[in-house]
Amino acid sequence: MEKILPLIAQVVGIAATVMIIFSFQCKNAKRIMLFQFAGNVLFALHFLLLGAYTGAALNFVGIFRSALYTQRGKKWADRMIWPFVFSGVAIGLSVMTWDGVWSLLPMLATAITSFAHRMKDAKLVRWCSFPASPLWLVYNIVNMSIGGIVTECFAMTSILIATFRYEILPKMREKKQI
Repeated sequence: MEKILPLIAQVVGIAATVMIIFSFQCKNAKRIMLFQFAGNVLFALHFLLLGAYTGAALNFVGIFRSALYTQRGKKWADRMIWPFVFSGVAIGLSVMTWDGVWSLLPMLATAITSFAHRMKDAKLVRWCSFPASPLWLVYNIVNMSIGGIVTECFAMTSILIATFRYEILPKMREKKQI
């Protein structure tokens, strides 16, 4: 069992990668959050299996954050307090699971995405989420999370592709019609 657990952890991480990558190819913010939710569930399990408890704890924050943000339009879910609550919880959990300076990276990333994912405009969700990827990337390298490393590389690439598809390409097509 000792040899199979790291393999299971990496397989779960790869499955999480697929969910996160799909999230950035969605056209609307609600679908982005649904795929983020699934990816956070799998990454929480992945980091637990790796013994990277700060990463696991902060993915649990992501689970609740994504679930809440899919409820946009409801008065209680639209309150501006939520990104502050999620950021505060991220700080608290990072302190509780402190594993050295590396714990600061996913904490900052979680705070960034707590504000970015609250946005209603998919373009803003993508661009404001972008700075979190390099922070998670370093944390993933330190914790030897193959799925995490792949996810952050693809997330950054996926955001750029989606920006081209939904922002640049339509403008290029418009200019040809003028």
